[in-house]
Amino acid sequence: MNLTFNISDMDVLLKKILSYHFVFVVGFLPNSLFALETDKISLKAGYSRAIEDLSDINGGSSDALDPGNDGFIINTTAMFNSQYSDYFDTYLDFAWLQYTDRKVIIPGLGIVHSAELEDSAIQPFIGAGVGYAFMYLDDSPSAKLDSIDRNGQSVVFTLQAGADIPLSESLSLDLTARYDMYNIDSSFLQDSGLTIVKDRGALSVLAGLSYHFDSPSRSNYVDEDFDGVTRNLDRCPDTLINVPVNEAGCPQYRFNINLSFNFAKFGIDDIVEHPDFNAAEFLKKNTQYSVRIIGYTDSKGSASFNEKLAKKRAIEAKQYFLDKGVSAERVAILGRGEREALRNSKGEDSDLANRRIKLEFYRTELGAE
Repeated sequence: MNLTFNISDMDVLLKKILSYHFVFVVGFLPNSLFALETDKISLKAGYSRAIEDLSDINGGSSDALDPGNDGFIINTTAMFNSQYSDYFDTYLDFAWLQYTDRKVIIPGLGIVHSAELEDSAIQPFIGAGVGYAFMYLDDSPSAKLDSIDRNGQSVVFTLQAGADIPLSESLSLDLTARYDMYNIDSSFLQDSGLTIVKDRGALSVLAGLSYHFDSPSRSNYVDEDFDGVTRNLDRCPDTLINVPVNEAGCPQYRFNINLSFNFAKFGIDDIVEHPDFNAAEFLKKNTQYSVRIIGYTDSKGSASFNEKLAKKRAIEAKQYFLDKGVSAERVAILGRGEREALRNSKGEDSDLANRRIKLEFYRTELGAE
């Protein structure tokens, strides 16, 4: 590909590109401009593999060396939140691909969609963008060549996918795979033979760090539902109080709640409207969960009486859930009586601990253990 500007002209252009990009990267873009606010900046590096082909005309150039395909990539990205879309974020991007005999410099922009996993704080993402590639050879492949088309340009289409792994409130590990597609030819002429190196893109894998800004318009680091997971990591920001959660702030796939009650004052309200955990509300809100109600007693009375009493209490609790609109297939019961005591010692404190209803919550598709 023949070009009308020289290397010094390109260097001037690249300095301008880098200068403007730096302004965006450090987060000084006014929030009012394009309704964007800086979300994060990333700096990554990794391995890059060039995709190319050779074409010879009139026997080609015998002194032209095969291009080096293995190299490295350095990439910096600024991500912005847009007020116009909750599905996509926009980004500005700068990549430097260095191979043995040539370099490719790509400024670009694009959009990214980040997925939120219910059971993990890891955030997968996919993106697509467009840019412009500048390529030039670092060294002549041979002094015997009559002429060399050293430089090239091309529009670039970029596809990328990866994952953001939180390390702290502000930092995350960024793992990315990207594919840059471009079309740049380099020509080597020797006598009447012509060799054309056709660069068609690069496949790269990168790792690095991302810094997340605490935007004034979003309280990212507030734990709004008091489950121990801040908003920037919480996939379920309205979890009910005292529900055990995973690292993503969502209810664990399996968890138990033990509810104790006084010996002569057993009542449904003690079970399902416990001040620390509202079981009925949880089941109504989380329809993907089922519950198994297991009744226990203390050791007072005979074993057969205690088992019947435990089952009776479990049945009463199940009926309460049915009256609240929970479907029968989501509620199972079991009476254990005085078996599986929490405390084996004598005394009122031990009796109170053993006299309980255990609610085993589980994702319906997993089944009860």
